[in-house]
Amino acid sequence: MRRRAANLFAGTWACAYAAFALAQEPLAVCVAERNPPYAARTKGVASGFDVALAAAIAARLQRPLKLMWYEIEIEKESSPTLEVNALLSAGLCELAAGYVLYEPALGAPAVPTARTPDHDGAKPKRQRPWIKLGPLIASEPYQASALTVVLRPGLEGASVGSLADLQALRTGAVAGSLAGSILMLYRDGALQNKLVSLGWRDDPLAELEAGKFDAALIELNRLDAYRMRNAGTRLVATGYHLPLRFNLGYAAPESKRELIESVNAILRDLQAQGRLSAIARDAGLTHVPARAPFVQPEITLHSLREAAGG
Repeated sequence: MRRRAANLFAGTWACAYAAFALAQEPLAVCVAERNPPYAARTKGVASGFDVALAAAIAARLQRPLKLMWYEIEIEKESSPTLEVNALLSAGLCELAAGYVLYEPALGAPAVPTARTPDHDGAKPKRQRPWIKLGPLIASEPYQASALTVVLRPGLEGASVGSLADLQALRTGAVAGSLAGSILMLYRDGALQNKLVSLGWRDDPLAELEAGKFDAALIELNRLDAYRMRNAGTRLVATGYHLPLRFNLGYAAPESKRELIESVNAILRDLQAQGRLSAIARDAGLTHVPARAPFVQPEITLHSLREAAGG
């Protein structure tokens, strides 16, 4: 009996110690640097919606928060989803914030290995090892990324209720982007002679404000970030959002399913309390509620034509 009691005590103590140790282990979350209003780091001070939300989740889990900052590449040949998978598969973080819930970017990876992107403590790219990638799972969404139409100063009286209203306007379009593709495909090219082609490194909102064209179809969070940098901007927000939108959530390795379930419960609670929209507002982000389907199926030419309205 004494031996049984001792074994029971030892087992209970071991479980309690394991739970205590996990509670003390930092929650490592990967966040993209220079990505306001989602995440930014200025002189060592972190800010943004993803930063504040990760802090709220870590507090609920009773774990300190550790942010792993990584760089977003804007080159066409880069693959952010594979690079984020490499960060997670290498164990540099348990969760990746702001992950696009897109069917091809979840589950088994398209290639077996990838290198991590530039991140805190990273070696030069050529010296980084190739990381064996694993399947990814995702949390429920906490925000949606929407495309909106913005007008240049001087068009305050114009009304935009659909893409059809752009037929009378010169519209900037980044070649090869989702927005650019939708504009090109709209009603079998009805807008093509009104499009002004832009490169990947161009700033559509700055050029719009300079009057180089009349309108832009742009991600709403990019408009939020532009407003943060340019308090006196006279750009005209139309309030029109394209029906097609992508939900954002957390990505994690398949082995972190229990953590994802805990995160889902916290996200539901924050949503019910109105905290998600409050955190977004404080970060300067327009909160766009997620819309079903939570995970966007693979985009095809047919679905793009549907999104473009023709």
